[in-house]
Amino acid sequence: IKKKFFGHWDGFWRIIAFDIPEKRKKTRDLFRFKLSELGCKPIQKSVWITPNDISTELEDLISLLNLEENVDYFISKALTNEEKYMEMFKIEDK
Repeated sequence: IKKKFFGHWDGFWRIIAFDIPEKRKKTRDLFRFKLSELGCKPIQKSVWITPNDISTELEDLISLLNLEENVDYFISKALTNEEKYMEMFKIEDK
């Protein structure tokens, strides 16, 4: 599943936070890899961000990897340092 940001941005940020135990390290590494494929970028090791609406793909991935108890997904209109993230994803303006 590959999803890069193209086209008009809807102004919402999607933030994915996860806490996957060390005993599930392979699953955690796979989850990070899949987030990257979906066009997400890390803010911290376990906090990722994207301007893309990846709700459906993320729900499928969480279910497939049995991570319902380990992942939180937020949709936000406002961020501190938003300019940094707009530059990160090469978003010109809202």
